[in-house]
Amino acid sequence: MEAVSAKWSKVAQEAFLRVVVADEAKRAPASEAGLLRLRMQRAECEEDEQRDGYEAGTQWANVHAAYKQLRALAKWVEADGLDTEDDDSSLAGAIYHVAVDDRPNHGDIEEFWAKFSGSRSPSASFLAGFCEGAVDVVDHV
Repeated sequence: MEAVSAKWSKVAQEAFLRVVVADEAKRAPASEAGLLRLRMQRAECEEDEQRDGYEAGTQWANVHAAYKQLRALAKWVEADGLDTEDDDSSLAGAIYHVAVDDRPNHGDIEEFWAKFSGSRSPSASFLAGFCEGAVDVVDHV
């Protein structure tokens, strides 16, 4: 069996949540069932964005980033953590500032994220995945 890079506790937790939400949706009134269905879809969307971010982060780290940039990003993530409750554009700017250019202008930030995410303003889930992917690469150096 090929080695699988997954955080099994997180995978199990998400699978359990899907079952609980689906079960509650069957028993809930129509409006609550709709809200539960939408919450489940939101969670799936965020998972997809996080996975896409992880792939983009590993690509950036392997192909474009300098070791110094990766080390700075890893230290920042470790010291401050990622506050995904921050405004998405603020988080995107902070990551760019720490890892890419400490004197960016707004256009540089948007151009960078457009290149790696396909969006000039990626979601917090994408950004968290991006950082996780890039830090995983530098952890293996």
